Amino acid sequence: MGRLLNKALLWKEWRQNRWLLLLLLLFVIYTPIIDAVIFWVDTMMGMYRGLYGLFGSADPWSFKVTSAIKGLMVDESDGWGMGFNPLFPLAPVAVGLWGVLLIARERTPNTLEFLAAAPVSRREIAVTKFFFGAMSIIGMMTVNLLFVLGIMLVAPVGYTWTEALFWFAFCVSYLLSLFSLGFLIAVVTGNWVANLGAVLLCSHLHWLLADTIRFFGLPMGLSDSAWERIRNGLEYIDLFFYLSNYAIGQVHMGHVAALFTAFLVLGMLSLRLFEKSPLEKNGQAFVFGSARLFWRFFIPLIPAALVGYVFSFNWISGLLSAGLAYMAGVWAAKYLMRQMEGNVIGAR
Repeated sequence: MGRLLNKALLWKEWRQNRWLLLLLLLFVIYTPIIDAVIFWVDTMMGMYRGLYGLFGSADPWSFKVTSAIKGLMVDESDGWGMGFNPLFPLAPVAVGLWGVLLIARERTPNTLEFLAAAPVSRREIAVTKFFFGAMSIIGMMTVNLLFVLGIMLVAPVGYTWTEALFWFAFCVSYLLSLFSLGFLIAVVTGNWVANLGAVLLCSHLHWLLADTIRFFGLPMGLSDSAWERIRNGLEYIDLFFYLSNYAIGQVHMGHVAALFTAFLVLGMLSLRLFEKSPLEKNGQAFVFGSARLFWRFFIPLIPAALVGYVFSFNWISGLLSAGLAYMAGVWAAKYLMRQMEGNVIGAR
């Protein structure tokens, strides 16, 4: 790792992005820290006392923290419940844009070409940027975790330390996967318009695929129940699905493992593509030196997610079937590309 990380580049990233980091920190720690402080002040002024009292919470500090960690608060007297997000809703958006900006901010003033001409390898540039961005997110979530565990020492809370650690692992994996996706988008797109267009496409990809499958599948005999199952499976590639459906007891370590795997796969793909892309070409929508790596490794993720959902009798079977489907998809893409290249050469 020491050969891949460049200390001078790390310092440059800090100096260049320190104000963005401060803004990102506010988004990441808003829930639970800032939100808990605001709720406590409002409660001291006589507001919301009935709200946290409904759920048996005797302390306004613990209510906001507990609601973030549990995701769902239930009034045991009548079963009435209220859902809460584990993170500030804009935090995932900010983290995804953070991944985009680490590369995109270098393209506009052409400083990325300057870095490529410096006595450092492209791998060092990519790994240093990726490491800096990922460790920043982990550091911010660690601040949240210390706050959450610290509250347990000074106030009555409605969660356990194991639930707090699970919340931390889930949120870190979720944010890191979004960061990897943003970083990948910035690597393969060459200007701000393409950056934003790719982000919008990814945020609506699950609906586009579901509507396309229904449009072509129903006339061909696809049943409504099969389409509903496919649509439910496609929700797992929805960027906000994991935020809105979080609740202790509804999510498990399988979700954490899947999100962290997505972080690793997208991260390794983006690092590989960064090494291969022609950085001197600026202004175009896509900057692939060769698009084969993208189509071979990224596209199979979508059918793999569907297969994993269909065979998700438990989280182990879901991950195993998705992994096997992904490897089969990568092999199939490689085979098809070779066949297409052979046909092109034969036609010439």
